[in-house]
Amino acid sequence: NDARRAGHAAHAIARSAVKLPSQMRAPPEQRHISPAEATQIIEASYGWQRALWALLTFSGMRIGEALALGWKDVDLRARLIRVRQGCVCGALGPLKTARSRRDVPILPELGKELQSFRICGAPNALGLLFASRDGAPLKSNAVRKIFARLLRRLGIPHAGFHAFRHAMPARLDRIGLTPAGIQQWL
Repeated sequence: NDARRAGHAAHAIARSAVKLPSQMRAPPEQRHISPAEATQIIEASYGWQRALWALLTFSGMRIGEALALGWKDVDLRARLIRVRQGCVCGALGPLKTARSRRDVPILPELGKELQSFRICGAPNALGLLFASRDGAPLKSNAVRKIFARLLRRLGIPHAGFHAFRHAMPARLDRIGLTPAGIQQWL
């Protein structure tokens, strides 16, 4: 419009052919759970919550992948977790993407937590690590509320479950994984 008013040749260009830059704001910076915050979160929890926070901290798994894990998927001897299904709204189903199907190494910190949880955890008909009292898969929305209350109690700024996943590349870099190895892990 300004070019037309100034008498430039802009009148010969169809408006539909002009692609203007979007007016979108810059995306917010991704929140990470720091190692100190992760330790505080895990130490302040017990039972399935402690095991879940440790799993998210030391595996980089998505919440839906973690809630769908069965004990058959966890090989403590081989130090490996097989990610084969997901959980959405309390229903088990396929993973988010084909590349999500992977084997995740169990770091020593996670191995200790899972071993302790396996001894004291409540069994369920589906063999899940994390299940409701009636044995159904946990719903991420219910777990999210529990997590939000814990963060408030600890005075830790709000974070979603993906904040654990975002912190994982730095942790893996510190133990010497290559960028390609980190990408494969996640």
